[in-house]
Amino acid sequence: MDRVVLVEEFQKRFPGRDVLESPDGDPSAFVLVEIERDQAGSKSVALAFIETLAPHYHELATEEYFLESGSAIVVVDGTKHWLTSGQTLTIPPGAVHSVINSNGLFRLTSTPAWSPEDTFPA
Repeated sequence: MDRVVLVEEFQKRFPGRDVLESPDGDPSAFVLVEIERDQAGSKSVALAFIETLAPHYHELATEEYFLESGSAIVVVDGTKHWLTSGQTLTIPPGAVHSVINSNGLFRLTSTPAWSPEDTFPA
């Protein structure tokens, strides 16, 4: 993954939106841009290129991982799910999940909207 190219692409496609990337040394490797968030905070949608995502869970949020392109392995509560373009995986609250061996562009939908206060390392 060429982070510089991805950041530039997301900035061009979504001007004025914050583009986030995993910090150096973090066990996760991703570039993400939130493209939608309703004012009530009941839902958010982000695009993310994910190589790896460290195990974590959410107490409140249900997440939907839709793989727009590429392939990925998403692990949910210890079970590996192999995803290819066009497939969706729904992750319920409390389920420990991670992404491994990915070259995928995901559309991530979170209900309620994603927040750092509802994200816990596993």
